Amino acid sequence: VLGRREDAEGDRVVPALATPQTDERETMGMKISSLTDALRDRLNLGDNAKGVVVLEIDEGSGAFENGIRQGDLIAEVGQKPVTSAKGVTDALQAARDAGRKSVLLLVRRAGDPRFVALSLDG
Repeated sequence: VLGRREDAEGDRVVPALATPQTDERETMGMKISSLTDALRDRLNLGDNAKGVVVLEIDEGSGAFENGIRQGDLIAEVGQKPVTSAKGVTDALQAARDAGRKSVLLLVRRAGDPRFVALSLDG
């Protein structure tokens, strides 16, 4: 099949050269991000680690007061696994919408799991 070269070049798909956008959100005094390979390497997390990383935390927040720290991995919110920052914010909003006063987070630090109850007030 013959055709014009200019027309064929317009249909070609070029892969993106930019780095993929990370899923970062801010909620309850925490800046969180979906787990990426770069974060996995920087935090020395195994390939099987799942969850959302706390990138930054406001030292005046309830999350900080309850022991959440930068580098922690949030694995569950309200006893449901989370794998994206949007998943965390959606789960927190769902708990608020349901009239809950607090929500339970499963947080891992250096592989050790612990539960943290966060107040949803304010």
